[in-house]
Amino acid sequence: MTGTALAILASFEAVAGATLLVLLARASARTGAARRASLAVQPVRPAIQEALLTYLTGGNDPARLQAFARSHRAVFVEELLAFRGAATGAARDRLWGLALELAVIHDWCAASRSPDARARRAGLERLALACAHEPCRRVAGELQRRAMEDPDLNVRVAAARGLAQSDDPQDLEPVFLLAMDGNLLARALLTEALRPHAAVLCESMVVEILRSGDERRVIAALDMVIAWNRAVPLLELHALIAGAHEAVRLRALRALPLVPATPENIAAAVHAIADAHCEVALEAIQIAGRLRIELALPDLERCARSQAPKIARAAADAIAAIHHAQAIRQGAAV
Repeated sequence: MTGTALAILASFEAVAGATLLVLLARASARTGAARRASLAVQPVRPAIQEALLTYLTGGNDPARLQAFARSHRAVFVEELLAFRGAATGAARDRLWGLALELAVIHDWCAASRSPDARARRAGLERLALACAHEPCRRVAGELQRRAMEDPDLNVRVAAARGLAQSDDPQDLEPVFLLAMDGNLLARALLTEALRPHAAVLCESMVVEILRSGDERRVIAALDMVIAWNRAVPLLELHALIAGAHEAVRLRALRALPLVPATPENIAAAVHAIADAHCEVALEAIQIAGRLRIELALPDLERCARSQAPKIARAAADAIAAIHHAQAIRQGAAV
């Protein structure tokens, strides 16, 4: 290597070393500043917590809370959010009413209009929490409806979680459709958000999806019904249990204990015990035992003699459950 090359290499190394030192110094300064800022607000946290607790339990000192909201707004908001899990009923209404009065809700509304998708999502996620309080829903509702058209899926999901607290079917429909068409995480989040509306949805939108013939959406809707784990007014599962798609038949059977035990649904479950797909047949056997379907006894007795251990064992368990229920009824009648 020539002397000139060595000199150039040495200069590069010197520049790189100087740059690294500058970056380390900046990182250290930021860390130090963050630590100092954290230490500076630590003494005020207990005072904010005490003031919030006093207010939520019936106290009325808005001037003190307003002062904290002005002087230590970020910490005040953190502590306000920390109380949301413990606040219920009237205390919850006072908490979100305070957030509205001190313009915290309006800060989150402003964030939801940010050009930065992460800021929009954060604002809408916090608004979704506050929308447990009806006055907050009135303030945030239109923003959440517009955000359902956002190009970012995470932003749309955050908006949908707030709209899911509405009692207006027009607000619930886009939330439900987003759950149908979003990814698995979006569906999981929105399934939980829509749980309080399970019965209403099963009288309208869920029925429409199940009748649509769109296998992907039908499976998604049945998965939501199963996850809700609530009694719902679905009367037509028998058509799906007898359908052409194994995945649909399996899920329709799993949803059967949640719907009215109509003769058609019961007959479809009994017929499914002979399904060509082992997993569907096994589910039908277990459902027959769970629902104590006496009409299924002949099919179950045949399955108990099966060479497939899982089928035979499940059939024996179902038969025992049905006989036990019969014995209880006979004992009660004596």
